[in-house]
Amino acid sequence: MKKNILILLLSLFFCACNQTDERKHTTEKKSETVTPSAQTNVITKREKLIGEIKTLMQAMAEKDKPAILAYFNFPLADSSVNFFEVDPIFDAARKANNDRITKAMFDNSFASIYQKTEMREFKNLIKFLKINNLKNQDSVNYDNIIKGDGCYYFYSISVDHHDEVTLTYGTNSNDEYRKSHPDEEEICSEYAVAWTFKFDGKALHFLKHRIAG
Repeated sequence: MKKNILILLLSLFFCACNQTDERKHTTEKKSETVTPSAQTNVITKREKLIGEIKTLMQAMAEKDKPAILAYFNFPLADSSVNFFEVDPIFDAARKANNDRITKAMFDNSFASIYQKTEMREFKNLIKFLKINNLKNQDSVNYDNIIKGDGCYYFYSISVDHHDEVTLTYGTNSNDEYRKSHPDEEEICSEYAVAWTFKFDGKALHFLKHRIAG
């Protein structure tokens, strides 16, 4: 009888051990197959912003009027833009509307505004700037210096701590050219254009436009 009890106890002991090992193995297997942290699959705010900047730049470069108009909240205050003498119809409407710019005004004179503000330079922003670097830094810049040209061409994008994005392009005098042409008074028609947008976490919205030079 005692022998039978001993055999039964040993059987129960080994069974319990096997169940413990099985549970441990199952737990370890589950831990090995746990899906990666959700953080690795979530697009960060800065990555979303970079994507929106690329979309904006592409719209500007391709002269996509409907897409470009969508970034503006009309009517625009006169103080938010720096383009003047666009065309006779636009200028007259602007004066009659107390310098406020409606969507219809912008739409009707889009070709003139596009040309006056040098929006075609967005093609070079795309060409020269490494936009993805904004993931780890707050600005990207590039100076395009062409040998034998009195100007050099600069391009930049900056993001401040308020999530305001400023895209800048323009020209400046090429110092190397100036040194080799000391007799020339003006070697470059210098100017700079800056577009500033606000990122709300989802999309970009126009804030202001500036031209200097």
